[in-house]
Amino acid sequence: MLQWALTFFVLALIAGLVGLTGLAGAAANIAWILFVAFIVLMIVAAVPTPCAASRPSDVPTIRRLIAIETASRPELVEPQIPVEGVKS
Repeated sequence: MLQWALTFFVLALIAGLVGLTGLAGAAANIAWILFVAFIVLMIVAAVPTPCAASRPSDVPTIRRLIAIETASRPELVEPQIPVEGVKS
């Protein structure tokens, strides 16, 4: 989105230099709208949500679910192959 804002800004500059003031004004308005939308979305994405911050510890994560699944089904665990010259 920021790239589009910069593109329309450059288009506005070029149109202004050439003398196309109507096109320059429209491109500058579009660039401003896209830039403001980018800033708003960036701020919204940076603010942590209350749900993510207060996740209870008893909610299983993907790692815990995989560990539970592999512990209950030994055939899912890959066999350890000994390598010569390496001590484990």
